[in-house]
Amino acid sequence: MICTLREALRKRGLSLHPSKCKVQTNSEGWNLRGDVSLDDGFSVDFLPEGECLTVLGTSLALQDVTQHEIRTRVSAGWRLFWSMKPLLLNRGCSLKHRLRLFDSTVGSCVLWCCESWTLRAEDRRHLKTTRRAMLRRIVGAARVTDEEYVSWIRRTTKKAEAMAQSACVRDWIEAHGTSKWSWAGHVSRRPVRSWVWRVTVWRDSDWQSLMLESCTARPLRPSRRRWMKWEDILRRFCTAAGLEQWKSLSQDRSTWAGKADTFSKWFCSE
Repeated sequence: MICTLREALRKRGLSLHPSKCKVQTNSEGWNLRGDVSLDDGFSVDFLPEGECLTVLGTSLALQDVTQHEIRTRVSAGWRLFWSMKPLLLNRGCSLKHRLRLFDSTVGSCVLWCCESWTLRAEDRRHLKTTRRAMLRRIVGAARVTDEEYVSWIRRTTKKAEAMAQSACVRDWIEAHGTSKWSWAGHVSRRPVRSWVWRVTVWRDSDWQSLMLESCTARPLRPSRRRWMKWEDILRRFCTAAGLEQWKSLSQDRSTWAGKADTFSKWFCSE
């Protein structure tokens, strides 16, 4: 397939650069790894099993997609946080200004492409604890003499959350819910033959149906946990709020946009 694509590009005056070609495979027992020659002077890199492929800052994995991506975003957020340490932890500057700087830089870094996530409970917990750890360092409440560590953490976290709220720092879980709601409406209103619609529907529904029809035993999937779909949370919200199906509701742009805040708040408490 890669050689066919390379030949088709050549006819259009384009070339496929070997160093930019990396291959992932979910075939069990696949032994070809590393640099594999496909044609004279042309080879591609077969990634080791379980290694993610990074495209435009997004980590693409074949298993536990959202979990791998969140770990990548959190790592990138910490790197940015420490690179901006002289600004974010400077007690000589206004705390509100430092918190707003944190939100516009580190927060935006962590929330990059968050609308594509399908969060589990452990993913929410990871995002929440990471954000609180960063906020505690920025606020920097000193530990009182003889104060227990757990009590100090709770007091500092409460103070940091209050200061962040007063500075209008986004809650990462709520911001993810708002972005996902907006993106879901955009996807649903796209033509059925558009790439964004076809990819979303195929991966979320059609692929699962195909696996269920072709397998007599338990279908293959990334893990033995419940198979969560990207649209599950949208369906649950519409059911809980007594609304129509989300794909039908999203066709009215103004109505859909008006439900964004309600969904994000429900999503945080869900």
